[in-house]
Amino acid sequence: GEPLAKPGETVLSPEAYEKFAGCGLTTDMATLVQQGLREAKDVGPHLDFQRLDAVTCDAPLPPPPPQLGVTESVGMLMKRYIPQAILPQLEARHDAHLAELREVSVLFVNVVGIDINNPDVELSVSLNQ
Repeated sequence: GEPLAKPGETVLSPEAYEKFAGCGLTTDMATLVQQGLREAKDVGPHLDFQRLDAVTCDAPLPPPPPQLGVTESVGMLMKRYIPQAILPQLEARHDAHLAELREVSVLFVNVVGIDINNPDVELSVSLNQ
């Protein structure tokens, strides 16, 4: 639904709206087209998508994902992705002082074929670089 949103708006797919139902005021794309606030050609087949107009309650959150057991060797591999300015503070357990705004870049990597529970994972990662 993101291309349907104008700057400052949030648009929910039918699946997201189903999980959010009852916790917000929304307007469907069909109504926005009828009101002349959207062009039918821009909305296309997404007339059932909802623009979020107001949040009226706390939406239920999904359960947290299970915690992964991070072994020392996996921890060493993860350190490569932590900024050098932060790493010494984390190692000294000063994590309470790290609440600051920083400009960041997010990178999602799909790593296929590595079992982080395998004791030879460090060797496996080294060989695949």
